[in-house]
Amino acid sequence: MPEGWELVACAGVIERLRAIKEPGEIELIAAACALADEALRETLEQGLVGRTERGLALALEQRMRELGAEEPSFPSIVAAAEHGALPHAQPRDVEIRKDVLVTIDWGAIRDGYCSDCTRTFATGEGISDQAREVYELVLAAQLAGLEALRARPQRP
Repeated sequence: MPEGWELVACAGVIERLRAIKEPGEIELIAAACALADEALRETLEQGLVGRTERGLALALEQRMRELGAEEPSFPSIVAAAEHGALPHAQPRDVEIRKDVLVTIDWGAIRDGYCSDCTRTFATGEGISDQAREVYELVLAAQLAGLEALRARPQRP
């Protein structure tokens, strides 16, 4: 720094400015979410069973781009069966079997705004009781988290 200049800490300034989204920003985020959801819906029309995790992730990312995404928000995760327990699983060249849970974590960047979505699908009615129990437990935790994050009026 040139003489006479002094660096002064200003922790939290940017965070406070970005904490509340403007209505236009919310619309852009919603558009990125809608694009990602449409890409997943169309990709899943081809089914899950028999496809590889990696192939499904690549198809999803390609479809997002075809629908207008600048790029994925992050590398897409497709993780079947036990592999789905890994928080940042890397899609493998392993076929997705019938009667397992498949976790898909993906997102799209559109107009500079990102979406980030996670969904879990069953590939048949024959998933294990343990898988059903874990799914229900995670769902309950998610719903409790959403309830805790509801907007509430500010106190004076």
